[in-house]
Amino acid sequence: GNESLIQLVGEKGRPSTPTSSTATWAHARMHTTTEYFHDKDSIRQASHYIEDAMFGLSRVHPQNTPTAQWAHRLHLQGYYVLLLVVWAYVILTFFENPLWCIRKNTHPTPGSTVTDYCKSQLYPVFGIPYIPRWGDFACEVVCILIIAADCWLQYLAKGNNYLKQKLNLALVIAVAVAVIDIIYAYVTPWSWFRLAPYVRIVILALKRVELHRQIQVIYRILPEFASMAFLMFCFVTIYAWFGILMFSDAEQLTYFPNLFEAMWSLLVLLTTANYPDVMMPVYQDYRW
Repeated sequence: GNESLIQLVGEKGRPSTPTSSTATWAHARMHTTTEYFHDKDSIRQASHYIEDAMFGLSRVHPQNTPTAQWAHRLHLQGYYVLLLVVWAYVILTFFENPLWCIRKNTHPTPGSTVTDYCKSQLYPVFGIPYIPRWGDFACEVVCILIIAADCWLQYLAKGNNYLKQKLNLALVIAVAVAVIDIIYAYVTPWSWFRLAPYVRIVILALKRVELHRQIQVIYRILPEFASMAFLMFCFVTIYAWFGILMFSDAEQLTYFPNLFEAMWSLLVLLTTANYPDVMMPVYQDYRW
């Protein structure tokens, strides 16, 4: 810093003769120093634009204030730590007690001898060590606080422009939803439904720059796909209705009891996952 500044100023602003005014030399030195820092900010901004061009992105750049630059540097220094925290936040889902077994423990099946469905041999968990409730709470709070702190640093660095980008705004909303979900889950005795597994995937997708292009591609093809999806929906609905009206009782009770179940059966049939099972009841009754 100081040595580079002295080299930049050099003898340019120093008095050349004993008669030169000290005030004039100081003014020239200050003017040169101002140009130095102005050029430094311009070079920093140019480097941001070059980086955006290399990765094909359009990002909000940090402001030219000491606080903004400090927050931006701190954000960059903690990038890999933040990445590990986001991945840990997602992987935490695999070490939490599944909600289905919590529901079964709360309302067990009548006549069942299982006392703890989360540890039952009927539902193997392959030796995965489940985290206790207090440990799960601590891990969630630490992860979400680090992610929220990074969002705050970026807001300090970029100001209100940070929230003008849709992906950044979506990230802030996802963090807010995660906080509300944590409060709800641990204030109640046991949560019957949690948004955490889904919010964690959303946060991971929003923090990974490599996924942003793929999200943009999917967003661009949705209008083109909408017409084909609507046509498929019409076909499935019409033929599900025909199936309810035409098939026998055995077929109707199994795969076509109502319109929703019939549409689901035909939707699965599009993948051939239930073929030929879906046709066997009516085939057995009317083989010839």
